[in-house]
Amino acid sequence: MNATDRSPHILVFDSGVGGLSVLTHLQRELPRANYTYVMDDEWCPYGEKTDDILLSRIMSVIGRAIELCQPQLVVIACNTASTLAMEALRETFALPFVGVVPALKPAVENTASGAVVLLATAATVDRDYVDDLWCAVGGQRRLIKVACSDLVLLAEEKLRGRDVSADQLACVLRAIDVECSRSLSASAQDDESISAFVLGCTHFPLLRDELESAWSQPCLWFDSGAAIARRVLSLVAAPEFDAGARALSQRDRCNRSSQWWCTSRASNEDLYEVFRKLGMTPAGRLPEACEGVPAA
Repeated sequence: MNATDRSPHILVFDSGVGGLSVLTHLQRELPRANYTYVMDDEWCPYGEKTDDILLSRIMSVIGRAIELCQPQLVVIACNTASTLAMEALRETFALPFVGVVPALKPAVENTASGAVVLLATAATVDRDYVDDLWCAVGGQRRLIKVACSDLVLLAEEKLRGRDVSADQLACVLRAIDVECSRSLSASAQDDESISAFVLGCTHFPLLRDELESAWSQPCLWFDSGAAIARRVLSLVAAPEFDAGARALSQRDRCNRSSQWWCTSRASNEDLYEVFRKLGMTPAGRLPEACEGVPAA
C-alpha cells in the first residue's frame, strides 16, 4: 500500500491554533489519515512561561490526550513544546513523536549569503538547542534571533476571523527592524544584509502574507510545515509503523472522525468554521487535562 493511502490516527498538539499551519501540510501528504487536534488554549501562549511548570503542563495534557484518543503517532506542532518536552515525551510514551525544528538549514541552503533572522517566542529564542543547531548548519553566517510573542496573539485573532491590527503589526515589525539593525551594525561586514526569515513558531506562518508584504526588503521566508509532513509520511511508510501501531478494527476506522479538543472553558465558537473546513468536528474540552497542574 502506498503511504499516502494509509489511514493512521495522528494526534496534532499545539498551545493554540498555530498547529493548523502544520495540519494543512499533513492533510496534503496523508489525506486519508484520521486526525485529532488538541490545543492547550487555556495556557496559550506558551512562549513566556517558566520551563519547569510548562514541562509539567505539557506532559499532563498530552498524556491525557493520548490516553483518551489512542493515536498511533503524535506531532508536537509547537516549537516551544518541541524544544522543551520532546525528550521526556519519547521516554514516557511508547509512540513515535515528531517535533518542530526551526527551518534554519533550508534558509542557509537556499540563500548564498546574508544574515538569517529567526522569529520565535522568547522560550524558543533562548534555547541552547537553537544555538547548537545554528553552529551545525550556519557556517560563518550571522543568525539574528528576535523574540516576538505578540505575533502569536495576532495569529490567533486572524484565524478567529478578526482583522489583524495594522498598528499592532507595525509595532512588532518596528521592534524586529530595530533588533536586526542593531545586530547588523555590530557586524564586521559593512554590506551585510538580511537574506532570509525563519518563522520559528507554528503560529507565524498564519501571518506570512502580512509579514512579507509589510517587510520593505526582498527576503526569502521559511517555515517547518512541509518538512514535518514529509517526516510523518516517512514514518507511516515504514513497515515497522504498522507492526508497532495499535490495531484498529474496520468498524473502529469507519466510526472515527477527525476531531479537535481544547483545554479552556471558552466556547471557541469562532473556530468552528475554521475546523469544519479542515474536516474536523468539535469534541469539547479535554476532560481532566488540568488535574494536578498549577494554574497559569
